[in-house]
Order: sequence, then C-alpha cells, then structure tokens
Amino acid sequence: MISVKDGEEAIAELDKGHPELAIIGTDTTKVSAMEIINYARKVMKSDLPIIVVADLEEADTVLELTKAGANDFTLRPFKPKELIMRIKKLLQQVETT
Repeated sequence: MISVKDGEEAIAELDKGHPELAIIGTDTTKVSAMEIINYARKVMKSDLPIIVVADLEEADTVLELTKAGANDFTLRPFKPKELIMRIKKLLQQVETT
C-alpha cells in the first residue's frame, strides 16, 4: 500500500508503476480527483480500478467522477468494513475480466 499527501504525488505514483487499485478522496489538493482520474483514463489509457471517497453532500461530484471513469465510491463517514468489501468486489471483477 502506498499513501500520498496530494494529487501531484498520486499522479507521480501512477507514473512509477501499475498499482492494483486507487482510492481517491474528493478533497485532494494540488491536483483534483477529476484530474487524477482523467490522467489515469485518458493519458495513461489505464483500466486501473478506482474508488472515490466523498462527503454525502458531494453527490453531483461523485456522479461526475463516475462518468469520468471511477469504478465505485463510498461516502464519508464510512465503515472500514464497507470499504474493504468494495475493494474486494472490485478486485474480483478485475480478475474475472
């Protein structure tokens, strides 16, 4: 697992290798969640599984991020077990394709 402090570092990590999954908060700094997703999908042409973590009042943002290529989302506050379940489900989907 790699944790980064902002969107710039997230893109740098994407450039370094091929992570199995990305969890992106809508509150990223320097580079937005939308820019990270667009970078992964359009620049890198990656099918990297992406989960977005957002606040409840950001429903419109979550919709836009999903349209841009996020595979799943969870809303804050969330239970760790819920996030783990979403990660497992998404990774299983990737394995079967």
